Amino acid sequence: MNLIGINETIDFAIKKWPTDDELRQTIARTHELGGLAIINHIPWSNTTEYGYELPRMQNHPSREQLVDMGLDGIEIANGGTLDTISLKFVQDHNLLLMTGADVHYPDSNAFSWTILNTNGNRTMDNIMAQLKARRTSFLFDPTGTQPLAYPPESSLYFKTAPPTLLGQLFQMFWIDQTGMYSFSPTGGSCHPEYLTIRWQLIG
Repeated sequence: MNLIGINETIDFAIKKWPTDDELRQTIARTHELGGLAIINHIPWSNTTEYGYELPRMQNHPSREQLVDMGLDGIEIANGGTLDTISLKFVQDHNLLLMTGADVHYPDSNAFSWTILNTNGNRTMDNIMAQLKARRTSFLFDPTGTQPLAYPPESSLYFKTAPPTLLGQLFQMFWIDQTGMYSFSPTGGSCHPEYLTIRWQLIG
Protein backbone atom coordinates (compact mmCIF):
# COMPACT_ATOMS: atom_id res chain seq x y z
CA MET A 1 0.00 0.00 0.00
CA ASN A 2 1.21 3.51 -0.85
CA LEU A 3 0.57 6.22 1.72
CA ILE A 4 0.98 9.45 -0.24
CA GLY A 5 1.56 12.93 1.16
CA ILE A 6 2.50 12.09 4.75
CA ASN A 7 5.74 12.50 6.66
CA GLU A 8 5.17 10.10 9.53
CA THR A 9 5.78 6.39 9.92
CA ILE A 10 2.58 4.56 10.82
CA ASP A 11 3.43 1.54 12.95
CA PHE A 12 0.49 -0.54 11.76
CA ALA A 13 1.67 -0.18 8.16
CA ILE A 14 5.07 -1.84 8.61
CA LYS A 15 3.97 -5.20 9.99
CA LYS A 16 4.31 -8.38 7.97
CA TRP A 17 0.74 -9.47 8.62
CA PRO A 18 -1.45 -6.45 9.53
CA THR A 19 -5.02 -7.31 10.48
CA ASP A 20 -8.01 -5.75 8.73
CA ASP A 21 -8.50 -3.47 11.75
CA GLU A 22 -4.87 -2.37 11.56
CA LEU A 23 -5.24 -1.65 7.85
CA ARG A 24 -8.35 0.38 8.64
CA GLN A 25 -6.46 2.31 11.35
CA THR A 26 -3.54 2.88 8.97
CA ILE A 27 -5.83 4.41 6.35
CA ALA A 28 -7.62 6.50 8.98
CA ARG A 29 -4.32 7.84 10.34
CA THR A 30 -3.17 8.61 6.80
CA HIS A 31 -6.30 10.70 6.30
CA GLU A 32 -5.73 12.48 9.62
CA LEU A 33 -2.28 13.49 8.34
CA GLY A 34 -3.77 14.79 5.08
CA GLY A 35 -2.59 11.86 2.96
CA LEU A 36 -4.06 9.32 0.58
CA ALA A 37 -4.01 5.51 0.72
CA ILE A 38 -3.50 3.62 -2.53
CA ILE A 39 -3.40 -0.17 -2.90
CA ASN A 40 -0.66 -1.50 -5.17
CA HIS A 41 -0.59 -4.18 -7.91
CA ILE A 42 -3.52 -6.38 -6.91
CA PRO A 43 -2.85 -8.91 -9.74
CA TRP A 44 0.77 -9.31 -8.64
CA SER A 45 -0.27 -9.77 -4.99
CA ASN A 46 -2.86 -12.42 -5.84
CA THR A 47 -0.66 -14.35 -8.28
CA THR A 48 0.26 -17.84 -7.07
CA GLU A 49 3.72 -18.00 -5.48
CA TYR A 50 5.86 -20.63 -7.19
CA GLY A 51 6.07 -23.88 -5.23
CA TYR A 52 3.35 -23.06 -2.69
CA GLU A 53 -0.07 -23.08 -4.39
CA LEU A 54 -0.77 -19.93 -2.37
CA PRO A 55 -1.03 -16.26 -3.36
CA ARG A 56 2.08 -14.10 -2.98
CA MET A 57 0.18 -11.95 -0.48
CA GLN A 58 -2.03 -14.31 1.49
CA ASN A 59 -5.38 -13.12 2.85
CA HIS A 60 -5.28 -10.01 0.65
CA PRO A 61 -8.48 -7.96 1.23
CA SER A 62 -10.87 -7.72 -1.70
CA ARG A 63 -11.41 -4.43 -3.50
CA GLU A 64 -14.77 -4.11 -1.77
CA GLN A 65 -13.22 -4.67 1.66
CA LEU A 66 -10.52 -2.08 0.94
CA VAL A 67 -13.12 0.52 -0.02
CA ASP A 68 -14.98 -0.25 3.20
CA MET A 69 -11.71 0.42 5.06
CA GLY A 70 -11.56 3.87 3.50
CA LEU A 71 -9.15 3.27 0.61
CA ASP A 72 -8.75 6.27 -1.72
CA GLY A 73 -7.51 4.63 -4.90
CA ILE A 74 -6.06 1.65 -6.75
CA GLU A 75 -2.96 1.21 -8.85
CA ILE A 76 -4.47 0.06 -12.14
CA ALA A 77 -1.19 -0.45 -14.01
CA ASN A 78 2.05 -1.84 -12.67
CA GLY A 79 5.02 -2.74 -14.79
CA GLY A 80 3.70 -4.29 -17.99
CA THR A 81 0.35 -5.31 -16.45
CA LEU A 82 -2.82 -3.32 -17.05
CA ASP A 83 -5.37 -4.36 -14.42
CA THR A 84 -8.62 -3.92 -16.33
CA ILE A 85 -10.70 -5.34 -13.47
CA SER A 86 -9.40 -2.69 -11.09
CA LEU A 87 -9.78 -0.01 -13.77
CA LYS A 88 -13.50 -0.73 -14.08
CA PHE A 89 -13.81 -0.96 -10.29
CA VAL A 90 -12.17 2.47 -9.92
CA GLN A 91 -14.55 3.95 -12.48
CA ASP A 92 -17.61 2.34 -10.91
CA HIS A 93 -16.70 3.52 -7.39
CA ASN A 94 -15.26 6.95 -8.21
CA LEU A 95 -11.85 6.11 -6.75
CA LEU A 96 -8.48 7.68 -7.44
CA LEU A 97 -6.78 6.13 -10.45
CA MET A 98 -3.01 5.66 -10.15
CA THR A 99 -0.29 3.82 -12.05
CA GLY A 100 3.10 2.48 -10.99
CA ALA A 101 6.21 2.14 -13.11
CA ASP A 102 7.82 -0.34 -10.69
CA VAL A 103 11.23 0.55 -12.14
CA HIS A 104 13.71 -1.27 -9.91
CA TYR A 105 16.86 -1.05 -12.01
CA PRO A 106 18.46 1.45 -14.42
CA ASP A 107 17.74 -0.81 -17.39
CA SER A 108 14.11 -1.49 -16.43
CA ASN A 109 11.34 -0.33 -18.78
CA ALA A 110 8.62 2.11 -17.78
CA PHE A 111 5.17 1.10 -19.04
CA SER A 112 2.69 3.50 -17.41
CA TRP A 113 2.31 7.09 -16.28
CA THR A 114 -0.26 8.85 -14.09
CA ILE A 115 -1.53 12.01 -15.79
CA LEU A 116 -2.93 15.07 -14.04
CA ASN A 117 -3.33 18.70 -15.02
CA THR A 118 -1.42 20.99 -12.67
CA ASN A 119 -1.94 24.11 -14.82
CA GLY A 120 1.77 24.76 -14.44
CA ASN A 121 1.60 24.73 -10.64
CA ARG A 122 3.72 21.72 -9.74
CA THR A 123 3.80 22.30 -5.99
CA MET A 124 3.11 19.41 -3.66
CA ASP A 125 -0.02 21.16 -2.34
CA ASN A 126 -1.51 21.50 -5.83
CA ILE A 127 -0.56 17.97 -6.85
CA MET A 128 -2.17 16.60 -3.68
CA ALA A 129 -5.25 18.73 -4.35
CA GLN A 130 -5.58 17.24 -7.83
CA LEU A 131 -5.14 13.72 -6.47
CA LYS A 132 -7.70 14.27 -3.72
CA ALA A 133 -10.14 15.58 -6.32
CA ARG A 134 -9.49 12.34 -8.20
CA ARG A 135 -8.76 14.18 -11.43
CA THR A 136 -6.26 11.75 -12.91
CA SER A 137 -5.90 9.79 -16.11
CA PHE A 138 -3.16 7.47 -17.34
CA LEU A 139 -1.00 6.45 -20.25
CA PHE A 140 -0.10 2.79 -20.74
CA ASP A 141 2.37 1.50 -23.32
CA PRO A 142 2.70 -2.31 -23.31
CA THR A 143 5.99 -2.05 -25.21
CA GLY A 144 7.57 0.15 -22.57
CA THR A 145 10.36 2.65 -22.86
CA GLN A 146 13.65 1.81 -24.51
CA PRO A 147 16.41 1.48 -21.89
CA LEU A 148 19.10 4.11 -22.47
CA ALA A 149 21.45 3.13 -19.67
CA TYR A 150 22.99 -0.24 -18.92
CA PRO A 151 25.00 -0.37 -15.71
CA PRO A 152 28.60 -1.52 -16.20
CA GLU A 153 29.90 -4.54 -14.35
CA SER A 154 31.59 -3.60 -11.12
CA SER A 155 35.26 -4.44 -10.62
CA LEU A 156 34.25 -5.65 -7.16
CA TYR A 157 32.12 -8.33 -8.82
CA PHE A 158 35.16 -9.95 -10.42
CA LYS A 159 36.88 -10.09 -7.02
CA THR A 160 33.96 -11.79 -5.31
CA ALA A 161 32.67 -13.85 -8.26
CA PRO A 162 34.87 -16.99 -7.85
CA PRO A 163 33.77 -17.92 -4.30
CA THR A 164 30.20 -16.82 -5.05
CA LEU A 165 29.95 -18.94 -8.18
CA LEU A 166 31.59 -21.86 -6.38
CA GLY A 167 28.94 -21.63 -3.69
CA GLN A 168 26.24 -21.55 -6.36
CA LEU A 169 27.73 -24.71 -7.85
CA PHE A 170 27.16 -26.59 -4.59
CA GLN A 171 23.66 -25.13 -4.29
CA MET A 172 22.53 -27.25 -7.22
CA PHE A 173 22.25 -30.13 -4.74
CA TRP A 174 19.35 -28.56 -2.84
CA ILE A 175 16.51 -26.06 -3.19
CA ASP A 176 15.89 -23.65 -0.32
CA GLN A 177 12.34 -22.47 -0.93
CA THR A 178 11.54 -19.32 1.06
CA GLY A 179 8.58 -17.87 -0.81
CA MET A 180 7.89 -14.18 -1.34
CA TYR A 181 9.97 -11.70 0.65
CA SER A 182 7.77 -9.74 3.05
CA PHE A 183 9.30 -6.27 2.44
CA SER A 184 8.64 -5.46 6.10
CA PRO A 185 11.32 -3.86 8.32
CA THR A 186 11.61 -7.13 10.23
CA GLY A 187 12.46 -8.99 7.02
CA GLY A 188 11.54 -12.61 6.47
CA SER A 189 9.16 -14.18 4.00
CA CYS A 190 5.42 -14.47 3.54
CA HIS A 191 5.57 -18.24 3.17
CA PRO A 192 7.04 -21.08 5.24
CA GLU A 193 10.58 -22.09 4.32
CA TYR A 194 11.31 -25.65 3.26
CA LEU A 195 14.41 -27.45 2.01
CA THR A 196 14.41 -30.02 -0.80
CA ILE A 197 17.47 -32.25 -1.31
CA ARG A 198 18.11 -33.27 -4.92
CA TRP A 199 19.15 -36.82 -4.15
CA GLN A 200 19.27 -37.69 -7.86
CA LEU A 201 22.28 -35.39 -8.25
CA ILE A 202 24.02 -36.74 -5.15
CA GLY A 203 23.58 -40.46 -5.66
